[in-house]
Amino acid sequence: MELILIVVGIIAIFFLYFAFGAIIKFIVGWFPSIFGIVIGVVIGFLGGWTGAVAALFIITLSIVLTDSWHNSPLYLRIEKYIDKKFYFGD
Repeated sequence: MELILIVVGIIAIFFLYFAFGAIIKFIVGWFPSIFGIVIGVVIGFLGGWTGAVAALFIITLSIVLTDSWHNSPLYLRIEKYIDKKFYFGD
């Protein structure tokens, strides 16, 4: 019984390591959109019609910023580092 628990524990550690890497990669890749959508929704609900127009602008801007972020040299270096650290390239 102990052997089964050890094997399950080792498998769980590998799975959690991979899942942690995937979450970090997602957050690093999409943080401009996450911030833009949250801020845009809050302004949209609290600002009435003017806030709704501003929210559309902010959300569109966050999409453009996310696209430019994905093409930046810093993001590409970070992504390569995460891929190497969490073995996503295999």
